[in-house]
Amino acid sequence: MKPGLQMPRCDYWRPFVCKLPLAQKIFGEFELRVLMPEERLFRGFDDVFMAPHSRHTETRCFDVQTAALQQDLHILSESRLECT
Repeated sequence: MKPGLQMPRCDYWRPFVCKLPLAQKIFGEFELRVLMPEERLFRGFDDVFMAPHSRHTETRCFDVQTAALQQDLHILSESRLECT
């Protein structure tokens, strides 16, 4: 492991979803895709929308999808880059 990087941190209530450190911080506006347009939260949204991000960690799409299958977790939107 490179100096300065930390081990993945997993949530105790979602043990399959771990936060993985990035080599450098990412920031900016990124494109997200609505997966559940029937949800009230997305009323009036387009199928694709921009959202600001600023983070030092990432969560793998596969981990979130696995947790959704095993627990009561509904994925409402996703980054087009991470989950294609």
